[in-house]
Amino acid sequence: MKTLFKSILLTSILFLSILNNLQAQNKYDYAMVTYRFKDKIVEVDINGEVYTKIDVDVKENGNSYYLVSPALKQVKKMNNEGWELFDTAITEPNGGYSIYLLFKKKSRLTI
Repeated sequence: MKTLFKSILLTSILFLSILNNLQAQNKYDYAMVTYRFKDKIVEVDINGEVYTKIDVDVKENGNSYYLVSPALKQVKKMNNEGWELFDTAITEPNGGYSIYLLFKKKSRLTI
């Protein structure tokens, strides 16, 4: 009887620790927002699976070559959806684009 109780107790502890480790792993979605100045296009790529191309309205956002408002609006929208900005890069004007990298923690595994 003692042996059975010990076996059940040890198995339960092992099972609970495995479940805890599964839930403790951080899982993330990744996104990249790119704004091409010359073409006035905002591109959003999520996990390399979902690609969205947004044409920028020049009347609403102005025609300045260096204006990054359209990209920042998209980053703000995604931030409101739970995404977090973790890196940015702006190329020299001749390159003509800016990049914003974001991540979003996936919901935990439920069993």
